[in-house]
Amino acid sequence: MLDQSIAFSALTVVSKECSQLVDAEFSKLQGAIDDLGTSIGNTLSLQKQDLERTYKSEMRKVEVEIENLTRDKNRLEESIMSNERACQLEIERDWYKGSTASG
Repeated sequence: MLDQSIAFSALTVVSKECSQLVDAEFSKLQGAIDDLGTSIGNTLSLQKQDLERTYKSEMRKVEVEIENLTRDKNRLEESIMSNERACQLEIERDWYKGSTASG
């Protein structure tokens, strides 16, 4: 019986040591998981900020291009209207010259 008591005491000491070791390793693992979560969160946040900056930059380029194209369109429309007016004046001039030459 004494041998059983010693064996049980030894088993209890080993069991406590194992339990403490498991608890310590579990705490380390929990810390590593928390650190990994924080690291992933930070990385995602940086990538999101970079994506937003790139998107805003590209959208600004598109806006500038639209503004340039609109300005070019307006300039061309004005040129066409001016050219049409010049053509109309030339027609009126030619008609006037023709009517004064024959009359």
